[in-house]
Amino acid sequence: MKSILILFLIGFGFTIQAAKPVPSDPNATPEAVKLYRNMLSLQYKGLLFGHQDALAYGTSWYAEEGRSDVKDVCGDYPAIIGWELGHLELGDSYSLDSVYFDRIRDGIQKVNKMGAINTISWHFTNVLTGGSAWDVSSKKTVASMLPGGEKDELYNQYLDKLVPSKVPRLCCLKLRCERSTETSA
Repeated sequence: MKSILILFLIGFGFTIQAAKPVPSDPNATPEAVKLYRNMLSLQYKGLLFGHQDALAYGTSWYAEEGRSDVKDVCGDYPAIIGWELGHLELGDSYSLDSVYFDRIRDGIQKVNKMGAINTISWHFTNVLTGGSAWDVSSKKTVASMLPGGEKDELYNQYLDKLVPSKVPRLCCLKLRCERSTETSA
């Protein structure tokens, strides 16, 4: 009888787990769990795809409220909308994609209200060379941004434009992870 009860409880536990799927990361934030479950719930409703700057500009328009090339063609907005923050570090009022940061902020809020997914990219100016984000002329750029590196202070000034230093930052943003014991060129 105990064996049957144990098997029943194990089976019941699997059923409960299947009803409420969770990400594989046990430390996932509540927001990440909500996003994960939202994406799972949408998988049977159609295909999800994304478009960069979808609400900002299109093939023949710029900054028209409610407009999206995807919506014009497909009748609905993309499920995932990306935004670029490059040039924020320079103090510019618009991104390297020529989208004003105020419009990006408003667009992110609108996408959230729509129930869609925002993605954010930040191709910031190369802290070591001063070139674009695509400047790969030095293999020492990342090392220069690490704590104690010659451009650590400048990198932190960049980050302060995005998130003031008084606000806790993610490890991946701060590059405060342990350095490898291997020497890089």
